[in-house]
Amino acid sequence: MKENKNSIILALVLVVIVALGFGGYKYFTGTQKVEGNKNITVTVINDAKSYNKVHKHNTDKETLGDALVEMNIVGTESSDYGRFLVKVDDITADQAQEEWWQIQVNGQDAQTGMDSVAIKDGDEIKLILNKGFN
Repeated sequence: MKENKNSIILALVLVVIVALGFGGYKYFTGTQKVEGNKNITVTVINDAKSYNKVHKHNTDKETLGDALVEMNIVGTESSDYGRFLVKVDDITADQAQEEWWQIQVNGQDAQTGMDSVAIKDGDEIKLILNKGFN
């Protein structure tokens, strides 16, 4: 009987640990959405063409993907992983040339796709055209 009680307690402790671990993982890697009005700055950079354009935008969108679409400056394609950038300010990334759009938020590379990047007031976003998949 005592052994059965200990097994139940151990199982409950393990369930709590797993739940807390999952919650912590979602907290640190998930989107921390900020509701309400936000001012963001989006800078589009294509060094190969000496292109550098700054867009200021006011939005109530919660994710970068939705804000960029609202700004009407991007073209996207859908994949199994969500939408991804293919065109910004009429500059199309040429996959045959191994070109792709890098997303930085406040000087840090985005760790997720644009639809999972939460935005907050004052964010500075850079969309940088890169070449080479290595």
